[in-house]
Amino acid sequence: MSRVEKVLDALFLDVKRKRSRRLWLLCPFHDDHSPTNFFVRIGGKREGQNHCFSCKRGGTLTDLVMWVRSCDFEAARAFIELLGKGYEPPRARVRVVSRAAKPSRVRFRMPREVMFEPIEEWVTPARDYAKKERHLTAEEVDRFGLGYAVDGRLSGRIVIPWRGKGGVPHGYSARSFTNEEPKYLTPHESENADLGTMFGEHTWPVLHERKAVVVVEGAFNGLAVSRALYDYRVDIAALGGSDANPIHAIKLTTFPTVLFLTDPDPPGDKVAASLRDMIGRYTQSNRIRLPEGTDADTIPRDVLRRRLVEVLETFGVAPVPFAS
Repeated sequence: MSRVEKVLDALFLDVKRKRSRRLWLLCPFHDDHSPTNFFVRIGGKREGQNHCFSCKRGGTLTDLVMWVRSCDFEAARAFIELLGKGYEPPRARVRVVSRAAKPSRVRFRMPREVMFEPIEEWVTPARDYAKKERHLTAEEVDRFGLGYAVDGRLSGRIVIPWRGKGGVPHGYSARSFTNEEPKYLTPHESENADLGTMFGEHTWPVLHERKAVVVVEGAFNGLAVSRALYDYRVDIAALGGSDANPIHAIKLTTFPTVLFLTDPDPPGDKVAASLRDMIGRYTQSNRIRLPEGTDADTIPRDVLRRRLVEVLETFGVAPVPFAS
């Protein structure tokens, strides 16, 4: 796969046709319905050049990334560069088809058995586990769009959606509230979840308002951080595991400060080190280790807060004054 194809894949732009050194797709600059208007060059001295014969928009590959991701020049360049560092395209994300074939793309859909209700309306076992074991609040359930299931494959689990722009679900993790094994379930490959989406990212502010983000492995740890830093303009990003995903790294570079609070064990150390290597040139970062055998969700909130605030202050991140 060429560099240009990797970029289009990561931008979720579906290639409709490939001819010689040009890829043809629907124009992202306007409401296009014909894949014969917009092309992107692959290979050669003008690799990445793109143009639409309908709306007359186009430019370089960097210009295309800036438009689709609504980011500045530096963030777009970082996006393109990081794709060359071990990026593997998600399966069934992009298909190059012939003229006679009909392109098809199945987007992720949340399983039907998942119910999204105010926490006070949850079934008693789910509500008790959420409140007593995980300390979830009604505001958190609403803000992060948490749900639960009592039947189907996800039966007996709290469902934690990974939401993208606009709050649209791109995947999920589901934690058993009955301690059934395995404790966590994630989507089957056939569900077409977007593994580049992190829990918490749909709450991030626009680019120019981003200050700092705390990276954790699990959503419950992210929620614990959010509670501890209630008066700081700090966002959360839960990876959903211990694997370093280059798409996660690209998104993290949109923050000036990135703090890694992954679990204090070898997998947590490894994923933090891998992501720091990827983003080191584009943002300032720090690895925060908690005591062995603990994580953000189990350590006392005041202890977690002191540890985080200590590091935030070294980066000049201050509390947000409350309105009088």
